[in-house]
Amino acid sequence: MVESGIILIRHWLEVSQEEQSRRLKVRIHNGRKIWNLSPMDLKSYSRW
Repeated sequence: MVESGIILIRHWLEVSQEEQSRRLKVRIHNGRKIWNLSPMDLKSYSRW
């Protein structure tokens, strides 16, 4: 891909445990965001 002129950029985003907790609580308690909550979110949060 690089030889064909494509530039690859990789970003790493790290979210603190406190911020992750805040975001999860907002999704759970906000009726307009609950659709964005998946079983995988809860499972991954328990492993944090």
